[in-house]
Amino acid sequence: MIGLAPERLRRVRGARIAAVFQDPTTYLNPVLRIETQLVEVLRLHRGLGAAEATKEAVALLRRVRLADPERAARSYPFQLSGGMRQRALIAMALACRPRLLVADEPTTALDVTLQAAILDLLRELTEEGGAALWLITHDLGVIAPTCHRVAVMYAGRIVETGPAETITRSPAHPYTRGLLAAAKHLEEGRVRATIPGQVHSPTNHPPGCRFHLRCPEALPSCATHEPPETALSPGHAVRCWLYATFENDHR
Repeated sequence: MIGLAPERLRRVRGARIAAVFQDPTTYLNPVLRIETQLVEVLRLHRGLGAAEATKEAVALLRRVRLADPERAARSYPFQLSGGMRQRALIAMALACRPRLLVADEPTTALDVTLQAAILDLLRELTEEGGAALWLITHDLGVIAPTCHRVAVMYAGRIVETGPAETITRSPAHPYTRGLLAAAKHLEEGRVRATIPGQVHSPTNHPPGCRFHLRCPEALPSCATHEPPETALSPGHAVRCWLYATFENDHR
């Protein structure tokens, strides 16, 4: 997709793939009313006329559960609360009925109550529209109730994949276990460093497993060879030498 011409890329963006980001203030034009921004998307991607696009813009704002969609449509972004702005951004993302919705930390700037409401909304709307939801998050608390499958990444590498229930209940990779332990301590009101060390420079990856410098269970092979993917159960796989079958004398 990266090599597509601008015109072909425009037909993919919005129409087939849309995104919701963590700070709606950054992605909503501060000098244009919400209605104007939605109408532009609808006319550009769906070819609606001005009157039809205006009517559809209000319908979209109603669909994302805004209490007064007509008033929200006439408002500028600064006149809406954080949760309302995020709902307006979701409406814009869903305007073209995408097949894939990428939600990148969509609840970071919201309080706990609004976080749950926004996640429920995303799940409901994508299920209604038959779209896939790709949720990017550092908050492990939102994974189990929102996602079917999970991919855990460290330093640009996927280290574990599997069903959400499996990952949260039976994590295999040391990094996944460390993340879940840290989250549990925070829920219990404790602050405890469960993963030693610091993330290395993104431009200077160490050889072997990228997590080995911080891993309390690292083997000699971790520093020299990148681990292969090992299937642990149907749909659950991990990249870690603790589970891999060694050949030669890698240990």
